[in-house]
Amino acid sequence: MTDQIIIRHNRFPEIANKLPRETKALVAQTAFKVEAKEKLSMAVETKTGREYMRHGRVHTASAEGEAPAVDTGNLVNSIRVFFQNGGLTGIIRAAADYATFLEFGTLRMAARPFAIPAAESVRSWYQQRIEGLLRRL
Repeated sequence: MTDQIIIRHNRFPEIANKLPRETKALVAQTAFKVEAKEKLSMAVETKTGREYMRHGRVHTASAEGEAPAVDTGNLVNSIRVFFQNGGLTGIIRAAADYATFLEFGTLRMAARPFAIPAAESVRSWYQQRIEGLLRRL
């Protein structure tokens, strides 16, 4: 007696065709969600740092650990989504030259993180959807 495997229905070509297309759509949705959360954390959340006059108005700075407060809008407007690997990789980039200093802090300034918290807030949403996608296939 010999061992044998019989494939009655081979869905591998169908799955291989659907997976990249549906994954690209999910990567795009996720990247745009992260971008929106980064921007909203700066523009909408209340800041509790020091207040001072800036451009003829009272400006409330962000406190340590809060997302940066919007002042000129340069940082918020520099955040963009890019795709690589045929759309299977989403990159959210803050092009303002000081974005990294705000995210991680410096020797003289505590961090005002906005990118990592935004990505972390979307993680479970993405994981649930990718698991659902794999179950549907």
